[in-house]
Amino acid sequence: MKTDECMFKMETKHFPDEMANSREKPYSCNSGEKPYSCKVCCRAFSKNSNLTQHMRIHNADKPYSCTVCSKTFTQSSNLKTHMLKHTKHESSCGVCGKSFATYSKLRSHKLIHRAGKPYSCTFCLKRFYTKSDMEKHAEIHTGEKPYSCTFCMKTFCRKANMETHTRIHTGEKPYSCIFCGKTFCRKANMETHTLTHTGDKPHPCNICLRAFTRSCILKVHMKIHT
Repeated sequence: MKTDECMFKMETKHFPDEMANSREKPYSCNSGEKPYSCKVCCRAFSKNSNLTQHMRIHNADKPYSCTVCSKTFTQSSNLKTHMLKHTKHESSCGVCGKSFATYSKLRSHKLIHRAGKPYSCTFCLKRFYTKSDMEKHAEIHTGEKPYSCTFCMKTFCRKANMETHTRIHTGEKPYSCIFCGKTFCRKANMETHTLTHTGDKPHPCNICLRAFTRSCILKVHMKIHT
């Protein structure tokens, strides 16, 4: 049974200023309410801490600094990613030798070496390494698009795609390059950009072994062999 502290109270939706200093929580953690809105782009948040973090995008506040090179960041997570550059803490795949900055990325990579794909789509029987990838794929068949943009009402089948699209309206670029600080609205774009600094080419041709920075360039290259 939910406690009174966690229950949503309709009568306090527009709660007075003094309630901000009290311990009472007029919004339930599961209510879906987003009472904190940005005065610049009107984006709403369920927690005041999330709004505070978001505001740093507009006012260029970067409170987290690297103790090695003094580079500053808007989010502590970006600083932690940057610190990997100095610590050189990497994990390597025991099968192909490819290195990763974090163990979680290595664990995801190891799935490609597994014998077989245990999860299959109930519509087309296409198989996947993970259940989450299979579920995302299934949305192609159902056509369901439950997530809509609050600015233009465009709908999406995945919440992540909707959130990425929303940045077109807000101008938010939460992903920054750990080398030059350039910011991006998409994580994939940031990761591709980072390759210009590292020189890494993670997409090799299995015929001539020539490597490329992007999979799309590899696909164009493969036409040479066909």
